Amino acid sequence: MPPPLATAPKLALCGALILLAAPALGDEERVSLEYRASAGCPSRDDFMAQVAARTSLARWVESPAAERRFAVAVSKRGRKTAGKLAIQSLDGAVATREVAGESCDEVVAALALVVALAIDPKARVEPTPAPASPAAAPGPVEPVGPAAPSAPASPSGPSGPAPGPTSAAPSPPAAAPAAAPLPPPVVAPAPAPVPVLSAPPAAAGPAFLGHPLAARAAARWRLAVGAGAAGTSGLGAKLSFVVRPAFADLTRHGPGWLAPSFRVAASYLPDRDVQQGGGGRRAELSRLAGELSGCPVLVRIHRALGVRPCVGLEAGALWASGGGVDVPADRVALWLAATVPVRLQYSPVDWALVEVGAELGVPILRQRFYFEPDATVLEVAPVYGAFGGDLGFRFR
Repeated sequence: MPPPLATAPKLALCGALILLAAPALGDEERVSLEYRASAGCPSRDDFMAQVAARTSLARWVESPAAERRFAVAVSKRGRKTAGKLAIQSLDGAVATREVAGESCDEVVAALALVVALAIDPKARVEPTPAPASPAAAPGPVEPVGPAAPSAPASPSGPSGPAPGPTSAAPSPPAAAPAAAPLPPPVVAPAPAPVPVLSAPPAAAGPAFLGHPLAARAAARWRLAVGAGAAGTSGLGAKLSFVVRPAFADLTRHGPGWLAPSFRVAASYLPDRDVQQGGGGRRAELSRLAGELSGCPVLVRIHRALGVRPCVGLEAGALWASGGGVDVPADRVALWLAATVPVRLQYSPVDWALVEVGAELGVPILRQRFYFEPDATVLEVAPVYGAFGGDLGFRFR
């Protein structure tokens, strides 16, 4: 079980989020929820409402029909609250994360955000507030009590003497005695509506995509290693086979398009024959190189599929061994090229990386191999292209 994450002044959030890709590529994902919480904490319906306020891709179903299962447990421990999330995919793989905070509301809100991002990397980091009902406009004020009966006007007018007992109008039998006039009632403005769902208090620290909570809950650096193969042009008229025996990739996983990745890779081009046309002269050429590349953004096509445009630099050595009618001789030259790779990456499961890529390269040094006095066997092309694939393994 991974250790609890470092705490911020007001909220301890998980520093890593494993986005287990759903097996289908539909818009919605069938998921189930097992929820347990201490007394006084938000209920299961509240938790589901907070997830729904961030993404509409969660389709809650019973456990047997779910593509992934989410289990949430929230418990109070003294003045602190601890939360645990377990995500189980169809293949049985389980990822767990822990959250610690000062209150149930904070922990539940953080776990709801993590679940929403696991289902939909484009989920809103701020929940959508419940629609507020407009305040009713104040209507006419109803009379507070029965109005006092008005006395008939006296012949002398309003300023004349009060009428005598015999001239007073009889009051209704059930009417209450006239009371002193009351002040007009005060109509107070309706209180402002309070949103049902609100974001947890923001903790200190730099914001990411406008919300510091999302930065701690979703962003995580992960290491991947793997190998692959490719075909490349630029070294003679034929396509050359290249082995990529190893690469190491460090990627920042998180929501949004800003997800930088850095890679170090090795490549080896085995010996291949190149000949001078009609001269009977030939040479065997090989190349060993290493490449450093960086990919600043990820263009997401699906939560498990994305495209990474990159830039890189490749350096190594070219070996040429001459033969044929001349005395064999070996020559070594520097290989240096600027590269622009584009990688299509797919993760069928969280720990796997399947990659198909294309690369455009421009040699900084254009080497030429020739037999003296000037019988050129090979000259590196000014621009070359490569196409291949890689398989990798991601560490947690």
